[in-house]
Amino acid sequence: MVLVLSAAAGIVFGVASARASRGVGTLLASAPFLAWFVALAVVAAAGTTDSGMRALGLAMLGILLGLFAGQALVRRRRRSRRR
Repeated sequence: MVLVLSAAAGIVFGVASARASRGVGTLLASAPFLAWFVALAVVAAAGTTDSGMRALGLAMLGILLGLFAGQALVRRRRRSRRR
């Protein structure tokens, strides 16, 4: 479930960052990673457990896959419109 939710968030931020200008797009692409580091700090302060670290690892994987997929979708559409 964590992987699906983080991938969905990554796709949303990936599509938004690909459609935005360069500066805003960079901020939008880095926002999920900032949220992940905040979650890591909260989990580390509360004491790390195997299940908490596993969930954070899956969340990072989902964010990465979602960002790449979201940006690839927008860039493929842009290429097909140019022809």
